[in-house]
Amino acid sequence: KGFVRRLEALDADPERAMRPFRRALDSYHAGDVANGVEGALVDFLGEGVADDLLHWLGRVVDDETAAFITEVQQDEIGHEARAAESLRQQLQTPSDHLRATIAVGRMLARMMSSGASDLGPFLAFLRLGRTPDLMSALVGGQVRRLRRIGLRPFGLPVIG
Repeated sequence: KGFVRRLEALDADPERAMRPFRRALDSYHAGDVANGVEGALVDFLGEGVADDLLHWLGRVVDDETAAFITEVQQDEIGHEARAAESLRQQLQTPSDHLRATIAVGRMLARMMSSGASDLGPFLAFLRLGRTPDLMSALVGGQVRRLRRIGLRPFGLPVIG
């Protein structure tokens, strides 16, 4: 609701603004999850991508929009910490880590395939500039979140 208000304050039609992203988002959210661990990982890492995009976006937009984004992100800090703790509790055994590794791979494939048919939304982000920062935010955020729950990049378990 906050984003709708912000878009309207900018004299933008929120429905029209989101239209290019709708197909990819619907495709991503329509995917099946194999088990509870995968569902929790998809939610945790998917929300993380959204947070990483917001963080990057906050650096390339006007000051008022950046302040709004900061406000939104402050509300998410506790949510991410609780989700990470819940996942760590679910990943106790080697078989849990194996299921999580598979889930991370499926999630990454799902992310890539959901936007593959239409690169327009991704290109819209690239047109805003600072592309290396965008890629660094996305990859770095995923790596940080995986480590936070005891996994290495691509879902490999952290040993020791």
